[in-house]
Amino acid sequence: MLERAGAEQWAEQEGIELKVEHDPDADALLARIHILKGGKTMQVKMAKKYLEQRGLMCPFCGTWDIEGGSMDFDAGEIVQRISCHECNERWTDVYKLVAVADSDSGAIIASISIPAG
Repeated sequence: MLERAGAEQWAEQEGIELKVEHDPDADALLARIHILKGGKTMQVKMAKKYLEQRGLMCPFCGTWDIEGGSMDFDAGEIVQRISCHECNERWTDVYKLVAVADSDSGAIIASISIPAG
């Protein structure tokens, strides 16, 4: 998980304010960091829709004009900053290592479930 201290340091560098919340009903891959910018907060409902759409559309305005920025790697996790060119909102995607696949066939060798929360 992106540690709170690391998230706060990242937010300070990006010049944004963070509001950290916990949703026990949240999807296991749902980031628990809501980015506050321009008066908008990514709500859990918006984040779930974004995940259901496989992260292809801005959760704030619905445009496809989004771009992934730099990535930070940590044990079993990658965080990537995403921005929308239409509404200028920013958020962070969190990627978790959940499976290992054969390099030739792509067949899953082993996988795990990540509990929510």
